[in-house]
Amino acid sequence: DGKPQMVIVVPPDAPAPVRFAGQELKYFMDRITGGQFQIVDTARDQTPAIILGDSPETQKAGIDVSKIARDGYRIIARNDRIFIAGRDDQTSKSHLLFQFQDVPESKLIRKHDAYDYFANDVWGFERGTLYGAYRFLEELGVRWFLPGPKGLVIPTAKNLEISAFDLHEEPVFEYR
Repeated sequence: DGKPQMVIVVPPDAPAPVRFAGQELKYFMDRITGGQFQIVDTARDQTPAIILGDSPETQKAGIDVSKIARDGYRIIARNDRIFIAGRDDQTSKSHLLFQFQDVPESKLIRKHDAYDYFANDVWGFERGTLYGAYRFLEELGVRWFLPGPKGLVIPTAKNLEISAFDLHEEPVFEYR
């Protein structure tokens, strides 16, 4: 009823793609429900949670990220837990995600030369958990039809109900 009863868990030592995935989930789930979801660093036993990234909790749930292809992910929703994990880059390259966060979209191409980023392989870091988070948001009805706010569809719902499911997706090509 617009009051979050679930937390988003981002482990304290999480790589940049996992931290960014947590922020993205919070942003969109807040917009969907009108609530204010919390991002925490550990899951309490009795608190429903979305647990992100490779952690003891996701491993206990049966997710072995070493067996997931580059940029692939696994999402398991059961009982009061949702686990989203994939292989994620720990290098400084992955901090690129946070550089564009507060830049207006109209300034991105002028401010940063996209060709140089692709030519120098700056975007060549693993971000499986982030892709899994976006896939989970699609389950909630979020759609990105075009870049910018006009191409974004965010449904509204005071209550979110997630049926139990287990989803493992991997890209066909290593680089896309």
